[in-house]
Amino acid sequence: MVYTSIVRVRFPETDLMGWAHHSVFFIWFEIGRTELLRQADLTYRSFVENGLHFPVIEAYCHYFYAVGYDEEIRIETRIRELSRVHVVFRYDILKSDGLRSALGWTKHGVMREDKRKLVKMPEELFVKLRQCIEEDFEDDIT
Repeated sequence: MVYTSIVRVRFPETDLMGWAHHSVFFIWFEIGRTELLRQADLTYRSFVENGLHFPVIEAYCHYFYAVGYDEEIRIETRIRELSRVHVVFRYDILKSDGLRSALGWTKHGVMREDKRKLVKMPEELFVKLRQCIEEDFEDDIT
């Protein structure tokens, strides 16, 4: 399944040229990921309340077209890969005219607060995330 979030580029997110700074895309990825989890009835707050954390262990972004101040963008988020020890989210950042501005992914492990190391994903979390996967999706990130 694809989860969509709409964001407008804010002034502090831009560089001197008026374009969104490259680092902001990772913040937008976070917005998309948070909304996907919320739609799956999962929240970061619930993770922390259960002694879990969801650290980023890898991240990637490929930039295609710049987006400028006050431009509306669409963040499309889906689960690209899921195992008992990690989940990979894939993000498409689309301009208002439909052009792809950026394509990226983040890989997350699960960490127990008391152990401070990566652990196997709890069964309930795994099942909820598995329900979010689009079975016939073909990934175009190489």
